[in-house]
Amino acid sequence: MSRKRTVSILAAIACAAINSLSANELYSLKLGSWGKFIQPPVEIFVSGKPEKEMSDLIDLQEQSIKNVLNASLSLSEIQEYHLLVDKIQALKAAVDKERVPDNYIPYNATLYEKYQSRMTARFQILDKLKEQCSQTLSSSFTSTVGNINPENFESRIESVQQFSNLWSERTSKISDNGPDGRRKKANERFLGIVDIYISELRKLATDLTVARAVHSHYQEARQTHLLAWQEFVNKDLPVIQAYFEEIEERILPNSEGNYLITKQQMKSRLYASTQIGTYQVYFYLNKFRNKEHPLNLEPLN
Repeated sequence: MSRKRTVSILAAIACAAINSLSANELYSLKLGSWGKFIQPPVEIFVSGKPEKEMSDLIDLQEQSIKNVLNASLSLSEIQEYHLLVDKIQALKAAVDKERVPDNYIPYNATLYEKYQSRMTARFQILDKLKEQCSQTLSSSFTSTVGNINPENFESRIESVQQFSNLWSERTSKISDNGPDGRRKKANERFLGIVDIYISELRKLATDLTVARAVHSHYQEARQTHLLAWQEFVNKDLPVIQAYFEEIEERILPNSEGNYLITKQQMKSRLYASTQIGTYQVYFYLNKFRNKEHPLNLEPLN
């Protein structure tokens, strides 16, 4: 074989290797509020779509174990509460990013960034109005919003509403003429945006009510959920385990606990296999966050 031909083949092999490497992506498996229940390492199974009967069994297993585990969580540990905290932080950041700690790690980075981007676009006009309205108005609003947290959320909403009412009254007394008139108009525009901000806060208050209701439901039905899970374990869990034992394509975490997954594998069905207590259980890792559990793959590269 000629030297030119050999070089050409080696180049082709190198190119194929590079393309193969670029087709892989590194993922982190987020465990969310279930981290304290899950025993590592978590293995990921790669499979085609199961038959409907098996798919229904896996869905039932996810729902059943979800009910049991969530009944063991406090309000601040359930998924609905974590997602609410993300929204509160994102809404604060839309007004003043310095009000959100630099080390804050969102529960769901994708949803957090989308919500923050939407809120920032809606309220960025406040930055311009700060230069035109009463300085005390803008600084007091930023301070009031910055003190909002999940623990005092509902009372702080009322504080923001009282702030808006107070400044509306003060602004109404400002002269309409000259520089004062321009400042008055800027105040009025600023307060109009504040009212929209308050409406967003009230939407999150509804989310908090929902989170409390969900938590109460888990607590009240805990014994029922435990009995349902035990019945599932005895009857159906062995069937699911036998199904996954037949799957040969599996992905183990690397030394840092992350997963190298090809684009082709991402097009398949991915299931996380983990031990919870004495049971081996399986969770479908949707391309988006699965509503039945907090486990979620997030890309790192």
